[in-house]
Amino acid sequence: MSDKSTNYYTTIDGLNYDKKVLELAEELIKKKGDGRLSIKATDLLIEKIFDKKIITNTEYRTIFYVLSKYKFTKQGKENFLDKLIKFNN
Repeated sequence: MSDKSTNYYTTIDGLNYDKKVLELAEELIKKKGDGRLSIKATDLLIEKIFDKKIITNTEYRTIFYVLSKYKFTKQGKENFLDKLIKFNN
């Protein structure tokens, strides 16, 4: 997944991503179940993304990466997107 890591970032194809969010996503899909991110899993991801009460450009890039690279349950994806929308309103 990563070409290079620092304390806060993981670099993939020359772009920085939030290392902690990606590590958590990996951990959550490996814990149990069918490898999809559930409502409970997406709640944990949202909590990690919102940890500083602001979403940085790197975190936005990470959100798009997670949405494109990971599988979600239907309810998990709806939960993830709904909470992102509420945060921005």
